[in-house]
Amino acid sequence: MRDGRPLLMNFDTRLRFGCNGRIDVFVERIREEFLAELSANFAERRSARPRRFSATLNWARAFVRRDEQISGDAFVQEIEPAIRLLIFGKGPDSAPLRALAEILGWEVAEVDQPTDLSSHTDARTAAS
Repeated sequence: MRDGRPLLMNFDTRLRFGCNGRIDVFVERIREEFLAELSANFAERRSARPRRFSATLNWARAFVRRDEQISGDAFVQEIEPAIRLLIFGKGPDSAPLRALAEILGWEVAEVDQPTDLSSHTDARTAAS
């Protein structure tokens, strides 16, 4: 990580975990522009699709659009925005539910009026 080059690490899982296999973990330093674009996608509640070319092991500068053709030598990762949990009312179960959702990294929105509902929902929304 010090020199900025990506690293592919492998772990033999038979020794520690008892399963018959191995795990490959790819570790790399990311650019600030990547985080800014990821944040912009999440602010709009869109998934982000960064692309990597296996030959260069570097992220492409642009994210892949959903309708874009992907070449065979590319790896595309889909990164989804956080789940949004809508909590209706202020009953005794609201506070613990909110706390659990926040531990999971979910967005929490309290809904008091039914008219507020349409502005909060998308495909990654749950309700309680």
